[in-house]
Amino acid sequence: MNLISIVLSASSLSKGAARKLSISLLASIPAIILTVPAIAASSAPITDRVPQASDIPLNQVAQASEQNVLFFDTNTYAVRVFRQNGLLFMRVFNRDRSVREQDGALTTIAAQGEGQTVYVSSGDNFIRNNQRQAVGYRVSVDTNSNTELRIVSNEGSTLLLESGFNAIVSEPPTQTSPTTVAAQDTILRFTTNTYGTRVFRQNGRLLMNVNVNQTGANELSANPTTIAPPRNQNDTWTTYASTRRDNNGELITYLARVSPSGVAELEIVNAEGTTTLREITPDRAEINNSPSQLVQGENRPYIVAIPGGSEGSLARVREFYPEAFVDSSRQGRFVNVGAFADRNFAEARASVLRANGLDARVVFRSVRFYY
Repeated sequence: MNLISIVLSASSLSKGAARKLSISLLASIPAIILTVPAIAASSAPITDRVPQASDIPLNQVAQASEQNVLFFDTNTYAVRVFRQNGLLFMRVFNRDRSVREQDGALTTIAAQGEGQTVYVSSGDNFIRNNQRQAVGYRVSVDTNSNTELRIVSNEGSTLLLESGFNAIVSEPPTQTSPTTVAAQDTILRFTTNTYGTRVFRQNGRLLMNVNVNQTGANELSANPTTIAPPRNQNDTWTTYASTRRDNNGELITYLARVSPSGVAELEIVNAEGTTTLREITPDRAEINNSPSQLVQGENRPYIVAIPGGSEGSLARVREFYPEAFVDSSRQGRFVNVGAFADRNFAEARASVLRANGLDARVVFRSVRFYY
């Protein structure tokens, strides 16, 4: 007897008998439901949504790691990088808008090394000021499972930068020995109070990284770089220049300079040509095969020197000439304020220093030496 015939026959029973039959039927409904085939949910399959890393139970991590490369949350987004049929893909879900900005977008590895991997994809579902625009999504992870999402405009400016949390890393980056990396491709590396700067070659290209010390955020990441011309005929420094555009589309130039002696500075210049930051490194920079190492002293034998070479003297001189450094000779330590091929230029600089109360003099150095 099926359920429908039972219900129809119950209508001819007395009220008391019908009540008893109804109770027995209710008790049997769960068993009946178990025999009914499952009905497909009306919502989208789970594989079509970008899960938050925090949504994944720990007992499912092993299953997710078969295809998934990386999960993490940010304040605004949930990010997933995964492999399918040997290719990399990315999903980026904007929780504020409940929109998949990237839904299985083809992804490439933009950088790998020094303990970090960067995955990059592109899409046009990013909305800003009520306008849709094409952007790039840069997802990074390091060996400590620190993650970051950066959304970049076509002009190279950063539109959004958020650190990740709740990370599940199935393919951690390989830690590369800093010594090996430096010997192979680092040209210049130094740290100032605000930034860490690295100029390097990769696949024949000259590139620059500039990171904020306090947060670790990248203002430049493998950005194309050129060697700028000398500032004047007596400029012995090597200047590496790299540019990007800010959130307003304005051009910003980063100038990483190094003297042959290892003194380095970072200068940041805005679109109007105004210097917004200029910091000199308190320590010697790491230099490998920089053009400045090839400058030899016999070509600029006239040295502007301040005897003593104390830290106090050096700090005072750097108010006028940031490239000054402590040097030494058989006569003792001194502050080297520049080397010149023409004595007249050296005397002019020494006069400026003497006018500001510093005991500057010009000495002739005829021996070959590397600054």
